[in-house]
Amino acid sequence: MKMKKLAYIFAAAAIVFALPACSGSAQKGDSNATETEKQFEEDIDDGADPQTRTLADKATEAKTTPDNLIELKGDDLSQFTPEKGQVLAIDFGATWCGPCQKFHPTFDEAAAKYPAVKFVYVDVDENEKAAEKYNVEAVPTIIVIDKNGKETRYTGIDELLPSDKFFTIIENASK
Repeated sequence: MKMKKLAYIFAAAAIVFALPACSGSAQKGDSNATETEKQFEEDIDDGADPQTRTLADKATEAKTTPDNLIELKGDDLSQFTPEKGQVLAIDFGATWCGPCQKFHPTFDEAAAKYPAVKFVYVDVDENEKAAEKYNVEAVPTIIVIDKNGKETRYTGIDELLPSDKFFTIIENASK
């Protein structure tokens, strides 16, 4: 009788441990998995911490871009003209720049948090005229123009990270 109970316990344990592996639709090679789910799984495989960003977070990030966040395309410098009393934040960066990549999520988060502020991202390699107009000599360079038109320039990210430092800069520019 003990052997039979032991067999049931082992069978139940095998079922419990097997269920999580079978229940996910984002198994590699599964044609029904969405691209976001596949990317999430690849990120986990590459060592990302699943506790910090959920699959729902990644899907939401991919679908939502605030209206006040503009990525400069071409040489349309009119994007640098804020409306009277509006704060403008410009992030001059480059895809190859490590500090730029580190700061960019904070810039995006600020755009979502402060809808009254206009945020413009400029890739200096693709928009040389814009970089010249603002005398950008190093990346990242972040320029914040407050509601009174006063320009403050930050080169590097030491004064801008962690995120709450940049948020404070934006809040002060809005006063």
